[in-house]
Amino acid sequence: SCSPEKLLKTMVETGKVRREEAEAISLKNIDNFLKSDLAKRVSLAEKQGKIYKEMPFTLRTVHESREILVQGIIDCCFEEIGENGEKYFVLLDYKSNFVSEKSEEVYESFRRMYRRQIDLYEEALEKICGIPVKERYLFMLNTGDTLSI
Repeated sequence: SCSPEKLLKTMVETGKVRREEAEAISLKNIDNFLKSDLAKRVSLAEKQGKIYKEMPFTLRTVHESREILVQGIIDCCFEEIGENGEKYFVLLDYKSNFVSEKSEEVYESFRRMYRRQIDLYEEALEKICGIPVKERYLFMLNTGDTLSI
């Protein structure tokens, strides 16, 4: 299992979080996430070899009636199997934004801010892998909260 210190160090090394941001992030928040049900699902997927981290993609899509090429990196996604045997992905994106207050109003603004990005990640995964995305989450490093998006 991963320690909060190791996870944060990895995020700095991979450029996901700047060193200055890492100093402001509470290891307790990361530890709380690592103890969450979602983290347990991530760990199980990892043991089964069904997890993808820092997954680069290129996607040709249409935006505002124009065809565009999008390149990105998906922080984390993992495959699960539903009750009826169907495969699906769960998307998890880490966010290091400063959060002024933990409120539904503030969190809804983050959902709006990142919805298009997560929509593109979902579209890329479904086109490339042919497996639907069933759940999408933002993990807010500065508060330790996980937002469904």
